[in-house]
Amino acid sequence: MKKRILLFVFVLLSLKVFANEKYFESKYFFTNTRLKLRESSNLSSKVITVLDDETCVLLLEEGISDRIDDMDDNWVKVKTIPQKGKNEKSVEGWVFGGYLLSGREAPVLSDENQLCLITEAWFDYDKRGGKTYSYYYLENNNAYTKLLSYSTEWSGPNYETRCYTSYRISKEKKFLYLAFRMLEDGPYGVKIYRVDLSNIEKSQLYISYDEIKGNEQFIKNNVKLCISYSEGYDGKYERNPKQSYKIYKKADFNSEIVSTISKEDKLILYFGSIMGEEKEIIFENEKEGFWVQCRTSKDSSDTYYWTWIE
Repeated sequence: MKKRILLFVFVLLSLKVFANEKYFESKYFFTNTRLKLRESSNLSSKVITVLDDETCVLLLEEGISDRIDDMDDNWVKVKTIPQKGKNEKSVEGWVFGGYLLSGREAPVLSDENQLCLITEAWFDYDKRGGKTYSYYYLENNNAYTKLLSYSTEWSGPNYETRCYTSYRISKEKKFLYLAFRMLEDGPYGVKIYRVDLSNIEKSQLYISYDEIKGNEQFIKNNVKLCISYSEGYDGKYERNPKQSYKIYKKADFNSEIVSTISKEDKLILYFGSIMGEEKEIIFENEKEGFWVQCRTSKDSSDTYYWTWIE
């Protein structure tokens, strides 16, 4: 009975300290503009400093709710996390939370000596709805490094691209998979990149459907284009690498092999909308590669199968 009372009190205290769900679920945030850090939770309070865009902060306390610039949010007390390599000191103060983006924790990378994690936040990069997702490496909660960014959901004159992320994290292997899908009206295509996270703090990459920017040596050694294909306005189909693929009824090597497509046949991969909330990529414990849902030009039905890509 005593344990239940203590648990109830803890829940009440949690709700009191973090009433806004935004702050209850996350502890790391990023500024999405230059933001004034103040001594207390009001606009007339003294400004301690001005935080740069994409500054990482640790949430300390949730304050009063307010409405600023047509946004309803809370004032929050935060502690800045210095950017690695810069001569910065951590500072505490109050900011209006409407200009903070939640850092979404991705799988933890750890060893006996150091705890690392990657958080994800998005930033608009144009006025047409395009977004850039940025990954950050937090070292012992004391410093952060921006690792890589990728752009997604860019709406062009007659197409858009989206990106689906999958992680394969184990003691020996730390891979991030970025699966870009270009949606018609017009051309259609898919590219799947694998990024080795082992030396991710040295990467500083920018990846989109069309290009990869960053250290050329790092890209050569740590970024692999697993597969790409596209179909243009003229109907011309291109695939790389050009090799045959077995098509399975399920994501299982013991499953029925429905067909084998040649180097020239169409292989159409699917993500997100077809698979709903399921994983876009499925891994095998002892194999380097992944399963992905597919169809082929030989199959005119609405049935979706699976293929293994290394």
